[in-house]
Formats: sequence, structure tokens, C-alpha cells
Amino acid sequence: MSFFHSLRFRMTVLVLLAVVPPMLLAIFFASYQAAQIIRQEANQNIASKAQALAHSVSRWEEKYVLALRNLRVQPGIVSMEAKQQKPILQRMVSVYTDAYLIHTLDLNGMNIARSDSEKPKSYRDRHWFIKAVAGNDITPQTLIGRTTGKPALCLSTPIRQESTITQTEPTQPVSSSNQQQSVSIEGVATLCMHLSKLTQEVGAVRLGQTGFAFLVDEKGQVIAHPDTKLVSGKELTDLSAYPPVKAVLQGNINLSSFVNQASVKWLFQGYKLNNGWGVIILQQASEVLQQERRFWQLAMLVAAVAVLGVGALTWLLATRLIRPITDLTIAATALSRGELNQRVNIERNDELGTLAKAFNSMAQQLHLSFARLENMNEELQVRLQQLKQAQTQVIHSEKMSSLGQLVAGVAHEINNPVNFIYGNLQYADEYTHELLDLLRLYQQHYPQPVSDIQAKATASNLEFVLEDFPKVLCSMKVGADRIREIVLTLRNFARLDEADMKVVDIHQGIESSLLILQHRLKAQSNRPAIEVIREYDELPCVQCYPGQLNQVFMNLLTNAIDALEELKMEKLKAECLNQSTNLQPSTQVQPANLYIRIRTELLDKNWIVIRIIDTGTGMTKEICEQIFDQFFTTKPVGKGTGLGLSISYQIVTEKHNGHLKCVSSPGKGTEFMIEIPIQQQD
Repeated sequence: MSFFHSLRFRMTVLVLLAVVPPMLLAIFFASYQAAQIIRQEANQNIASKAQALAHSVSRWEEKYVLALRNLRVQPGIVSMEAKQQKPILQRMVSVYTDAYLIHTLDLNGMNIARSDSEKPKSYRDRHWFIKAVAGNDITPQTLIGRTTGKPALCLSTPIRQESTITQTEPTQPVSSSNQQQSVSIEGVATLCMHLSKLTQEVGAVRLGQTGFAFLVDEKGQVIAHPDTKLVSGKELTDLSAYPPVKAVLQGNINLSSFVNQASVKWLFQGYKLNNGWGVIILQQASEVLQQERRFWQLAMLVAAVAVLGVGALTWLLATRLIRPITDLTIAATALSRGELNQRVNIERNDELGTLAKAFNSMAQQLHLSFARLENMNEELQVRLQQLKQAQTQVIHSEKMSSLGQLVAGVAHEINNPVNFIYGNLQYADEYTHELLDLLRLYQQHYPQPVSDIQAKATASNLEFVLEDFPKVLCSMKVGADRIREIVLTLRNFARLDEADMKVVDIHQGIESSLLILQHRLKAQSNRPAIEVIREYDELPCVQCYPGQLNQVFMNLLTNAIDALEELKMEKLKAECLNQSTNLQPSTQVQPANLYIRIRTELLDKNWIVIRIIDTGTGMTKEICEQIFDQFFTTKPVGKGTGLGLSISYQIVTEKHNGHLKCVSSPGKGTEFMIEIPIQQQD
């Protein structure tokens, strides 16, 4: 059945058509209202920032206007005497931190007193001086201060002095009625402030990543701006043509927008102060509306999630309604393919529930029947494997037993004549010394024997015989001792009388195996002798099966010798190939020392380890993981049976409760580690 014709698909589509359109309409309406609120809050934020900055600038300017007005009426200032004016000016400049210069001038524009230590200067050409002399109450002028080199504000005011003029007739008495007050301008007081505080306040106004504020004077010249390039130089930067500045100076203080030369849309809000200055705050429209865009994106995401949620819920509901039939169909199909563990989990009280229970019961019976057959098959396989393993062990044990009997018989047959020779050598030595002593005594008492005796002594080289004969007897004794040691070693290897657990010296078993393999360790026609390096630790006697453990030593040493011979053959083949192709010997095929290192150690007070290390060809990791498997061998057909290491592993692990490990890598030799306990647990 096609997916689009299924009941599940048709139910899902029907529910989506009924639910999704009204839900999307409600989400859109709510999102539109929220977006309008977000935009209004962003506009109000710009307006509030601009209003707060305008208020701060106005208060700052009004503070210094009031200070200048208070200064001009002080008697010491009105006196127009430098000695009285200078202390007042110095106190005032120390109180008002933004002021860097306060000075007074006469009507010719020449300094009367200054707050600094500069010499008097003439300011008669300055705009603020001319306006003050003309009677203007407060005259502001923004400029680049010659003292600071930064934007500054100079406020000037006239210094007025009041005087009383009496008009009398010769015949009239003097009275208040004929007196008039006269105000005259005596000079000019000037207060100059740097705008660093205003610059800090303006620079501190930030809106997001792009919003900033700046301040212009009544002519549109920049007097405070975050961009220091616009407030540096010899003259103030004129921005009167800049759209935000132009709009504010014309009195437009509403939130407006413009597009700059880089085609970026900006929103701005400005305020025009009482002194004609303009405060302007700008921010990129994209950032102002960013939160609105994010909200719309969130609304779209919510709508998408809602649609998906409704669809998924509908799909799940439809799936639950038709799942029992689908589960039964799938389970029956799988059961027909032989998957007998199939069950259906339908817990219902209707006909489908009854059908599901009957199906589960049938599947359970089939599964149990096949499980019993599989268990019987596995048991047969295990018994067959055990039988093969036992047969292999019997064959190998019979071989080792025959070898042990042969070795023991040879040792016994050799031991009898050797004991006869060794026992008579002592008497022969004693008799020889007595005869030699008697001969020396004859020579001492009869230094001049008859001519026949003297001729015989000369012909026999009597002096040499007297000297060499004891050495010959000594050599015979040494040889007999060596034969007795060999016989003892052979008997120790055979261990026919020690088939049970015995406490033995491990080193004796190793030496017995080495003696049996001595003929393979000697130099051959195609290789030098194999050196055996013994590194024996002082080990206590170990409780073990000596005969079986000797089999392990024999197998591991035989494999080590085979590996060294294989390495030598590979090197010979490589040398022959190089010679046949007239090539120089490869640097990778160099004659190496052929040796087997046997190291015994005491791991702790309960365990010992025997390491048998060769410098042969080594093995890969894959081969190392299989070498203890039965019938696995890497040797040619007829040379290896694949039983030696398998039986050795069983002897070490099962008979002695130990561990047999192998560490090897190609080209780096092989190391076998036999770890067995000193005392076997009962």
C-alpha cells in the first residue's frame, strides 16, 4: 500500500488543515502587536537619552553663566584694580575645575588681571569682547582654545559701575528728587572653560553597537564628539550641512531618519538648547529594529514548532490507533523468516488483544522447541571438541612418555658402565701414584742403571710419561664426571618417577631441556651456533608437575630455535638474491646475533616468572592472538602439528593455575612469559 493512501497520512493531513490556519493567524496578530510595542520602546529610549543629555549640557552652561554674573558684581572686580581682581580670579579658577582661564579687560581690550601667570594680552579683536563692550549681557563663543588646543567655550560679560548724578539749580537745595543713577561699562570679565567634561558625558552615551551622541554650537560646529578627529585641529569642524544637525538647528526635535553616503539608514533625535546649541543622538535603523526582527524570527520559529508539534502529535495519535495491526503484520512476517523471538506487546481487551495473546503463545512454543534443539547441538559440539582435545593430549602424552622412557633407558644403560669406570678411576689413580713413587725411589738409589734400562727409559721418554700420566688420569676423571652429569640431567628430564606434584628446582628442568636440544644449538653448516644467555634469579623451589613443566620448556625452546633458523634462512635467501642481481648487500639484511635469553624472576612472595626470549623473525598481532589455539601453526606441512603451544597453555593454566603470555612483533623477536605460583592452592 502506498504511503500517501495510508490511513495514518490521511488523518494527519486532515487535522493539520483544521488546526494550523487559525493558529497561525493568532500568532501573527499577537506578534504584530508586540513588534509595535518594541519599536515604540526603542524610539522612547533614543528620545530619553537625548533629553537627558540636553538637560545635563544646559545645567552645565547655566552654572558657569551664573558664576560669571556673580563675578562681575563683586566690589574687587568692579574696582578695576589688578591687585584686588587677581586673588578673586585665582580663587574662582580653583573652584570651577572646567575653567582654565578667567581674566578682566579694560575698554581697550587689554588685560587688567588674569588667573594664570601669563603676561597681559590684548583681546580687542575678539567677538566676545566686542559684544560685551557693546553691552551684551552674556556673550558665548565656542572655539579651539589657544591655550589647550581643544574645543573651549568663552563667556564674556560687561563690568558695570553705578554712579549718582545730582542736577541742581543755583537757587534749589539738594534733594533725592533731583539725583539720578548712572551705569557705565568699565571693562569686560571673561570666563573660558574647556569642554572635556561635556565630551566625556557625550562619549558616555551609547546605544547598542552603533548609537552615539554629539554636540554642536549655534553655527553647527562640532564641540563634543566621540570621534576625536572631528574635535581636533585649529578650527572647529562645521557640520551645519549634515542632515541631523541641519534639522535640529531649524527646530525639528522629532525622531527622524536619513540615509548617509554609504546607503546606511540612521535614526536620530535632537534637542535645541536655549543658547542655540544642539544635542543629537544617532543610531543605525537596522540595530534599532534588530530586536523587532528577532521577535519576528522568534514568532516564525514558534509558528514552525507549533505546526511541527501539531503534525507530530497527530502522527503519533494515528500511529497509536493503527499500531496493533501493524505490529501483528510485522511480527508474523518476521516469524515466517525464522525469527522466533518475535512478540507483540498489545495489552487490549478487544479482539486484537486476544489475537495478540494467541500469536505470542504460538511464537513462544516455537522458540522453546528450537532452543532445545540448539542446546542439544551445542552440547554435542562441546563434547566433540573435548573428545578431540583429550585425544590430542593422550597422543602427545604417549609421545612424551615414550620419549621419557627412551631417555630413561639410555641414561640407565650409560649409567652402569660409567659407574664402573668412575669407581675404578680412584683405585687406578692410587696405584699409579704408588708406582710412580716407587720408580722415583729406584732412580734416587740407582741413578746409574744398566744400559738396557737406560735405553728403554730414553726410548719411552720416561720424564714426559711421569709428568703427563697423572694429567691423563685427571682428564679421564673429568670426562667420567661429565658423563654422569649428562645421565643425571637425562633422568631429571624424564621424571618418570615424579608424575605427581613435587617441589623442584625450576632451573634443573630448564637445563635438562637445553641438554636435550644441545645438538640443535650447535653451529650448523648454514648458521652459527645459537647462544643461550642465562639470567637466573635466586628462586625458591616450586611445587609443580616436573615432567609436564619440562614439556612446556621443551616446546618453547624448540619454537625459539625454529624461529632463529627461519630468520637465518631468510637472510641467506636475501643475500643470494642480491648476488644474483649484482646488487650491493641490502642494509636491511645484516648478520645478527642468534641467541635465546632465558630469564627467571621472583614476581612477589607467591609467584615466579620464566621468560624465554629469542631474536627471531617475530609474529604479527593477529598470529599472537591465535598461537595457543589447537592445531594452529605457521610452520610448513609436516614440520608443525599446532599442538605444542596449545598443550603448553593447558599445562600452565589448568594444571598449574598460572599464565602463559606471548609478546611479539615482526622483526623484533618473540618473548614467552610463564607465570606460575610457588605453592599450588589445594
